[in-house]
Amino acid sequence: MSRLSKLQEVLKNEKLDAILVTSSYNLRYMTNFTGTTGLAVITTEDAFFVTDFRYTQQAADQAKGFEIRRNIGPI
Repeated sequence: MSRLSKLQEVLKNEKLDAILVTSSYNLRYMTNFTGTTGLAVITTEDAFFVTDFRYTQQAADQAKGFEIRRNIGPI
């Protein structure tokens, strides 16, 4: 079972809707992303990785299991 699947199971068990991961350390642990700009939104059913245009390809290569979204405005 992947880290993502385990976290989604915890979210279900704790009756939580989602988690936002912004810490670079936690982001790397959860997604394997090694870039410097990004965040992850994980729900019980979905996982999104948001980054800017510089890192979309890197995120697609590294953040397996996440839908990659490009940030086009201020967060």
